[in-house]
Amino acid sequence: MSSAKEVALHFERAYACHQAGDLASAQAGYQAVLQAQPDHFDAMHMLGVAALQAGAFEQAASLIERALQLQQGYPLAWLNLAGAYRSLGRAGDAADCLARKIALAGEDAATLEALADLCLAAGRWGDAQRHFARVLQGNPRSSNAATGLGIAQLELGGAAEALSSFERALSIEPEHRRATLQLGITLCEQRRHAEALACFDRLLTGEPTWAPAHNARAFALWQLGQMDEAERAYARAIELDPAYAEAYSNRGALLAARGRSEAALSDYMRAIALAPRHAEAHNRLGVLLASLHRNDEAIGHYRQALVCKPDFAQAHNNLGVLQAAMGRVQEAMASYGQAIDLPAASAQTRADALGNRSNLLARLRRYREAAADARAALATDPDHPYTQGDALYFELMQCDWRQHADKVAELEARIAQGQAVATPFVALAVCASPALQLTCARSYATAQFAPHDEAPARPPLKDRIRIAFVGSDFHEHATAYLIAGVIEHIDRRRFELFGLSYGPTTEDHYQQRLKNAFDSFIAIHGHSDAQTAQLIRELDIDIAVDLKGFTNGARPGIFSHRTAPVQVSYLGYPGTTGMANIDYLIADRLTVPVEHEAHYSECIARLPHCCQCSDASRAISTRVFTRSELGLPDEGFVFCSFNNNYKITPEVFNIWMRLLQQVDGSVLWLFQENAEVAGNLRREAGARGVAADRLIFAARLPVAEHLARHCCADLFLDTWPVNAHTTASDALWAGLPMVTCLGSAFAGRVAASLLHAIGLPECVADDAAGYEALALALARDASRLATVRNVVLQAREGAVLFDTPGYARHIEMAFEQMHARAIDGLPPATFDVAIGA
Repeated sequence: MSSAKEVALHFERAYACHQAGDLASAQAGYQAVLQAQPDHFDAMHMLGVAALQAGAFEQAASLIERALQLQQGYPLAWLNLAGAYRSLGRAGDAADCLARKIALAGEDAATLEALADLCLAAGRWGDAQRHFARVLQGNPRSSNAATGLGIAQLELGGAAEALSSFERALSIEPEHRRATLQLGITLCEQRRHAEALACFDRLLTGEPTWAPAHNARAFALWQLGQMDEAERAYARAIELDPAYAEAYSNRGALLAARGRSEAALSDYMRAIALAPRHAEAHNRLGVLLASLHRNDEAIGHYRQALVCKPDFAQAHNNLGVLQAAMGRVQEAMASYGQAIDLPAASAQTRADALGNRSNLLARLRRYREAAADARAALATDPDHPYTQGDALYFELMQCDWRQHADKVAELEARIAQGQAVATPFVALAVCASPALQLTCARSYATAQFAPHDEAPARPPLKDRIRIAFVGSDFHEHATAYLIAGVIEHIDRRRFELFGLSYGPTTEDHYQQRLKNAFDSFIAIHGHSDAQTAQLIRELDIDIAVDLKGFTNGARPGIFSHRTAPVQVSYLGYPGTTGMANIDYLIADRLTVPVEHEAHYSECIARLPHCCQCSDASRAISTRVFTRSELGLPDEGFVFCSFNNNYKITPEVFNIWMRLLQQVDGSVLWLFQENAEVAGNLRREAGARGVAADRLIFAARLPVAEHLARHCCADLFLDTWPVNAHTTASDALWAGLPMVTCLGSAFAGRVAASLLHAIGLPECVADDAAGYEALALALARDASRLATVRNVVLQAREGAVLFDTPGYARHIEMAFEQMHARAIDGLPPATFDVAIGA
């Protein structure tokens, strides 16, 4: 085969065999041609076409690619390469090939519709929408194009437009099953699940064995709360199509939501085995593994999801969540940025990523940026869960009070309506009403931490009551400062104490002290909630104590399981959890009076004096500070408030400014949590006629030195609706007098409890006017202030607030009473610990 004529003859014979359906002979002939003439375009192209027809898609793609390197201007080759790519699941590459074919040969209806379908498969929603619209211009009666247009519109966030397109498709072809299916899916997107279910049921009347309809119907049932029916519908879809990866993935999501992690894992793995490039299955498996604290595996599946689908915004967002949880801040920021910026990101995913990034920025104390992201999330999705409250909280952290009253009023109104606009901690920080706090907590707990089915068991009698204290703050932290001494003083003849920590391993002084104080100290940061609950059961714990509630880094999901016969909320969270599985809240007569009990989901265990413990061994530095080295004037009255900045409200600040105006030469000494606070508060002071330099800001110091610097202040001014808590205890331990205003809810009544416990009830005002008058009177009457200061100083030796052994006896009595009721098979009940009982 040396001449061009012979090569042409052999090609014609091979082509004739191809036309006759004899692929083997055709392929042998094309190969012979290529041996003689390696750059023979037609032989290379047709050999690729034969491979495509034989189902050898990788080989087909390779051969046609090589042919196109020889001659790029042949439209049919681009069409055939598109077919090979489509068969390989490379929809985007196939779409690019069809676009090249159209550019070379012009637009025809069939190729344009095929291009639109490929853009849809590749997730190129904008291109798909444009191409389907063009198909419909040429053929308004194309039900397939109307359906495809609706799918693209739905993915781009246009649910109303999508509904119109699906209805158009069904008006053209009433039995169009894909349009009917997508209509139901769109109704689900609009949370019209009952209508969607009716749509799927109609579809199944005519197509009872169509697995995708059972799969979609299952989701509608799930959203309607019919979980068992939904699971059966997924099972039916899988029975009809055992290779249906999508149904396995979806059932896995349902099983994960029902707490059946192992079964969910099995379904996800089956979906991936059936479809290794199933991006959603990889993503969902990552979410489940992350919830089980199998972080490295989770990251692997998120990354695999992104290999399969690089513009998968939800996977970028989920990866960011895990990276943030692991402390990989810069990586998390990058992942959130990807999710936010990707054109393919849905409005929901973009809002999720903005909300997540705002919380990460807040952890970094970058509150201005955090608030901006939260507001951007709300602009994208005005009902984005809990973000309205987060935005307000981040603004409070900066003391940014623009439109504050209106924002608080709107938030409270939406909380009252049961809307998911704020987490319980934000409601506690912003809302003075304990009734609103309960409404918020119950709604949040029901949505996020619904109780599992485990029933409380009657604890067996043992020599000692076994108590597990669970939290993340067993290190240099306010909770550790308060509780360390109490743990050390609890009677080990009657109690066995376990510290279960999901916080950092710091090996600092307080962590070492608490490790030594507990009978057993167990690190559980690698345990899932379910695994932790099981561990507590295996430890045969009688009383499990949650030290975190809904504060930063808390894990209420542990207590959504019934970990122990008695579960208690204590110390870390000054409010109700709203959780059905939390049996008791430890309080006192002032923090939760009898008339407030209806606003708490827990039974109240009241200690006789003050529910907040103190450690009478806390060291105060011997360093003697001068005012000048702290930036304070050598002369003049120093009002002080070292409360966290979010606790300062415009109402409280107005009073403080009036005090400065009425006490000549006075200054206000505040804690500065972040860079924005000083500028914002000085601006607010100027707007109230007070010179900016009368506000002085304190930076962080080691705790012992922080306590020592209190001696340079004259009077501590408290805040509301959230009081000083540990901060108040610090001030009183350091000998600094304080005044407070009695609030409506637990968080606003703690300082009053502390002042009563050192014998200074006269420093508790009943209202804002009384608070202002009391602070002014003490600032103007040096003798009266000295008397109060003397009481505070003497409290270190004799007040019940600082009687750590005595407090330990009282909390022992509380635990014994809880345990006794459980031993007797009685339900939890509110009680007061009686001294001497």
